[in-house]
Amino acid sequence: MVGEPIGKRAQHIGRYTLGILVQKLVRPLFNEKPDEQKISEFTDLFKAQMPVLERHLERNSYLAGHNFSIADVVLFSMTAAYPKTGLDFSDAPSFRKWESTVRSRDSVQSLLKAFELSWLR
Repeated sequence: MVGEPIGKRAQHIGRYTLGILVQKLVRPLFNEKPDEQKISEFTDLFKAQMPVLERHLERNSYLAGHNFSIADVVLFSMTAAYPKTGLDFSDAPSFRKWESTVRSRDSVQSLLKAFELSWLR
């Protein structure tokens, strides 16, 4: 994964976040226990990728530079529920700023409202 473009790394981060959400939120809906080993693996993979994204967002407002793009929409859609993952973002202030900026956009708020995703707002 070394040398991969930021978009690909962001995709990995989103995938790992979703993997944790599936284990913690979806499996219990089907009376299945979360797989703690998978949660641990996804968490370790996430932690390995996050510093790269953090450094990128220290220098750029968005994933594709200084303009909001589909890349931001995709990553936000995969990480919007990150508070439910139990992942610690305290050492990722640029990510938190990016997430807050994307979340506060009128277009994103409209989508969250339209799909009744108030728990993500």
